[in-house]
Amino acid sequence: MSRYYVGLDDGYFSLSLKRRGFKHSTVLVSVIVDHTLRPIYTSSRIVHVDALDAMNAASSLALEALDVVGRVDLVLLDGVTYAGFNIVDPRRLFALHSIPVATVFRHELDLDKIYRALRNHFSDWRYRFEVVKSVYERSSTMRFPNNTAIRVACFGKPLRSCLAEIRNITVWYPNPEPLRLADIMASAIGKKLFELQRKSESGDECTPFPRPRRNEESGQG
Repeated sequence: MSRYYVGLDDGYFSLSLKRRGFKHSTVLVSVIVDHTLRPIYTSSRIVHVDALDAMNAASSLALEALDVVGRVDLVLLDGVTYAGFNIVDPRRLFALHSIPVATVFRHELDLDKIYRALRNHFSDWRYRFEVVKSVYERSSTMRFPNNTAIRVACFGKPLRSCLAEIRNITVWYPNPEPLRLADIMASAIGKKLFELQRKSESGDECTPFPRPRRNEESGQG
């Protein structure tokens, strides 16, 4: 019997323009792969930077995956924050659809820094920080043969079997294949969307798209 895995990742947005008050959006992309790691379906939803619509987008994409393949063995999230500090709560996603969810942290989080950023900029900072902190503190370190590591928090599946499945679907360490593919697609779509939004905002159809610097990017590979 085929097994199906769904990766969810977000696309490019500009941190420098966000700081200057430019209101823009990006995409949340889903990629379904089977047990051979062959991509069989992809979809996307628009999400707004620093809003709270990523949870609904993730839920919609999970339901669409169920419609396409009938059952999903694991949904993989690239962290908890999408499109800035837009939040996807893996606990809620599992509760809504009874699909096992694994949140993958490819980098260590500085919870104190996140706490200060949220408290200084969001009236609902308590909710956002509670999700980030609770999920991250539940995560366990997973190491790969090349000595790279990720942290993983699992919901709806025992940790040992969850980590075993993630190991089986990881080819290019340390990024599980569904997330790697979702990252590639979301980055490309998000950059094009951002270009269109900048042109619309400026009213200049000839405005060139600036090549993004790595320190201006968030949520893309």
